[in-house]
Amino acid sequence: MDEKQEEELEKQINTASAFKALFNSKDGEIVFSYLKKICHYDTSTISPAESTDYSQWREGRRSVVLDIDRLSKIDIIKLKENFKKQSKINKDKNEGDSWLF
Repeated sequence: MDEKQEEELEKQINTASAFKALFNSKDGEIVFSYLKKICHYDTSTISPAESTDYSQWREGRRSVVLDIDRLSKIDIIKLKENFKKQSKINKDKNEGDSWLF
């Protein structure tokens, strides 16, 4: 792994660790519970009976909460393993790095 890849891995680990620390804390769970309620976490926001713009706006809010949920559950060890695998694939294909989450 070259220096650029190591920096990218460190950046991703720091981001995932911050989400895990924040949203797995007592206060984070309270905030996340509130966000889930107001951002329609448990239900689809697409409704043919409503304005398309309003449905898209609500779905955008929901997608942020879904990302928070996903990022707060990332396994850091698997993130490192996947990053190393992806780096090798990209090197073999001569492509740039990409975010894994």
